[in-house]
Amino acid sequence: MKSEELAITLQKSGVKFIALQITDLMGQLKGFEYPIKHLNKILRNGVRADGSSLGFSKVERSDILIMPDVDTLHILPWNKNIVRVFGNILTLEGKPYESDPRGILKKVLEEGEKLGFKFNVGPEPEFYLFDKDGMFIDKSTYADVDPYDKGMEFRRALSEILLELDIELDVHHHEVGPGQNEIELKKDVEALKQADNLQKFKHAAKVLGAKMGFIVSFMPKPEINIAGNGMHLHLSILDKETGENLTVDKNLTLTDLAKNFIAGILNHAKGITAIVAPTVNSYKRLKPGYEAPVYICWGEFNRTAMIRIPAFKSRSSATIEYRTPDPMANPYLAFAVVIAAGLEGIKHNLEPPKPINMNTYKMNAEERNKLGIEMLPGNLYDAIQEMRKDPLISKVLGAKTMEIFAEKLLKDWNDYKEHVEDPYELKVTDWEKRRYMFL
Repeated sequence: MKSEELAITLQKSGVKFIALQITDLMGQLKGFEYPIKHLNKILRNGVRADGSSLGFSKVERSDILIMPDVDTLHILPWNKNIVRVFGNILTLEGKPYESDPRGILKKVLEEGEKLGFKFNVGPEPEFYLFDKDGMFIDKSTYADVDPYDKGMEFRRALSEILLELDIELDVHHHEVGPGQNEIELKKDVEALKQADNLQKFKHAAKVLGAKMGFIVSFMPKPEINIAGNGMHLHLSILDKETGENLTVDKNLTLTDLAKNFIAGILNHAKGITAIVAPTVNSYKRLKPGYEAPVYICWGEFNRTAMIRIPAFKSRSSATIEYRTPDPMANPYLAFAVVIAAGLEGIKHNLEPPKPINMNTYKMNAEERNKLGIEMLPGNLYDAIQEMRKDPLISKVLGAKTMEIFAEKLLKDWNDYKEHVEDPYELKVTDWEKRRYMFL
């Protein structure tokens, strides 16, 4: 449909505004809203914006161009007067902008396609619901039902909104922690669309929470003695031409290709961590005892391993589950570095170590050393240093973008150190709650 026809159709349906949105490096949605009469001009020419205020560039060369991706256009379910569209960030000359998170993911996926692969991603974002006074909305635990599960109606309403946004889900349920919830998005969705879906999901959850009187928090570890919010990623490798799932073979056995992919992620696990767990608070979650990964290994069904192969019933449903990420991660950057690491494993035919099918939390240091099991970075500062040392991250993000990202994380770390007595103490501080609770 031509932009003129599209504008007329939208106006007839009652749409009054167009919201053009992008994602900044830290994963936050940013946007500009225009009267619908400007739609044709926006679709044709894009809009200019201040890249420095968005955290992408320096003030001496700050202008960027945002071009709408018409394929992402949809009317907001909670306000039928507004049509939203995600944008790609370009230079003023019309070339892809180095620091655009969406563009970074697209570039990695294009590299995968050149090698003959496409990638599906199925995220499992977890979140806590608090009442207006900051108290957990219930004291329920895993898979409890109503009336004990006080988040049930919220999840049902959110699921209906997601369907209106063309986002399918596999299941929703109460999680282990009090007031903790999980919505698993459908797993057979292409990586770029799924990253868009995650941004839509988080935005919808926040909007609905505000309407229903809840605080929706994706903070990785709101309290030290409760389960953390993770965002496990289910990844599958597909043949670009046929769409066949190459993760397992016809006998439902893990393929050499999948093992190469796993080996690549294991090799870059430390460098990736700052991107998939990008907050001070993320490292309060990455501790033994709450099914959060601490040790760099993989296993079959093993929930204490960083990567596991979940049970599956058919070839099409087979996935590789990467368990480090939390829902504060920028989905475009997280998907980009994880897939790029896996591609490195494929390109170099890397072999992973033997799978670990024992409880890694119960192993002592000597046992882990014998098996060659290393630990993930223990805090944000160490993760930043590992990221800076990993050439793959610089290649995927671009050296300039990686350093901008690193400096933003380092600013958080330094501010945290200034406001707490012991930055290495295993407790959740008031500083963390103020900084991350409402993001």
